[in-house]
Amino acid sequence: GRPFHGWELRRIMGFHACEESPIGSDYLFPAFETGIRAMAGVNGGWIVASDDLTMVYRVPLPDTKAIIFIPDVESLADEYTGKETSAESESELLLRRARFLDSMQAGAKAELVLLDMIPAMIRGDLKKIGDALFDISYLGSKRAECEQHGAYGTPIYSYINTFRGIGAEIAGMSSVGPTIFALTQSQETYDKILQYLKDHGVADSRIIETTVDNMGGTITENGVEKSFMNDNWLKG
Repeated sequence: GRPFHGWELRRIMGFHACEESPIGSDYLFPAFETGIRAMAGVNGGWIVASDDLTMVYRVPLPDTKAIIFIPDVESLADEYTGKETSAESESELLLRRARFLDSMQAGAKAELVLLDMIPAMIRGDLKKIGDALFDISYLGSKRAECEQHGAYGTPIYSYINTFRGIGAEIAGMSSVGPTIFALTQSQETYDKILQYLKDHGVADSRIIETTVDNMGGTITENGVEKSFMNDNWLKG
């Protein structure tokens, strides 16, 4: 009854993912699917994944608080006015400029992940994980994603730099944005970031206060709740 493992299902769906084409509703084009949402949802914690949808390494981030919010940027107005559809902007961004920048800066990104990010994960050094992510934010596809939100990414980078200046160990933009997040193990830093957002007029409805989920998805079988990570079929 279970011909595929969870990681195999993720790769099958990822390699065959497609989206509506901006040239017409009768056309589809390959989607830019990383599988990271499924990996994080199933496994929880902080994850490094490869381009072929394989989970490379995972660590929990204990006692880590998270602030997630949606900044008011130019690209949001476009979504509601119909000036540029989501499919059109993402295909232009991810299948052209982002891929080009990654091809030019793949070596630098790989070095940051292999020599900085993963060693920091092994040591449990949240600050160094954040330092590596910060550097990656200015390279390749992530740079292209930040820049699409106006002024060559200035609104996005301004928040990221501010959060780091306040003391957040990790700050970055989620996926293609514009949602921004900050992670910290300091209650004082957490409170300061919230106060900064409120002082700058960010509505409460745009802010999510939460903690890092280190358990991941759970299933209930015969009345017993357990983590997906305990099920070898779904693991990975």
